Amino acid sequence: MSLRAEVNAIVPLSLTVNSSGGVTGLSPTASVRRGALYLDWNDDTFKGAGWVERDRVLTEVGGGHYTTDLDLGAISAVAGETLIVEYDTQDAGYPGVSSETITLDRDTNLLRKLATNRLEEFAGNPGQLILWDDDGVTVYKQWQLRDGTGGPTALSVGAPAKRSSAT
Repeated sequence: MSLRAEVNAIVPLSLTVNSSGGVTGLSPTASVRRGALYLDWNDDTFKGAGWVERDRVLTEVGGGHYTTDLDLGAISAVAGETLIVEYDTQDAGYPGVSSETITLDRDTNLLRKLATNRLEEFAGNPGQLILWDDDGVTVYKQWQLRDGTGGPTALSVGAPAKRSSAT
C-alpha cells in the first residue's frame, strides 16, 4: 500500500489482522524506516542503532484493527522523500510482516494561503512582506524586503503593496 501525506501531517498508521474475522488480543508493531535508518519513537530521530523504541506497539481498536499515529512534523519530514512503514505481527499463530510507503508532499496549506490570503508590503529599512492567516488578522509568515541594491524600500504612489484575500 502507498500513502501520500504532507510534511507536517499526522498520519494514522493502521493494520488489520483477519483470519475468518478480525483477530483481537495481538500486539503488532510498526517501525518507520528512512533508507537504512529507523525512527526512534522515543526522540523522533532516525538512527542506525541505539534505539530506545524502534518498534511502536499498535493500539487495538477492535475487530482486528490496530493503529498508532505518526507525526511527520515531529520527525522533520522532507518533501519528496519516501518513508517505509513495516508492520510486524509475531504473535503466536499469526506471524507475518507487512509494509507500506508514505510519500511526502509539500505543505499545500502554505501554498493555498500564498494564493488566497491577504498579503501586504510595508515600506521600511528593511521593509516587510506579511502573509496573513485565514482569519485575516494573525500574521502567518513574514519576510524582510530590500530594494535591488540592498537598501530600504519606500512607498510609491500607484505601486501595488496590498492584496486582499481572494473571494
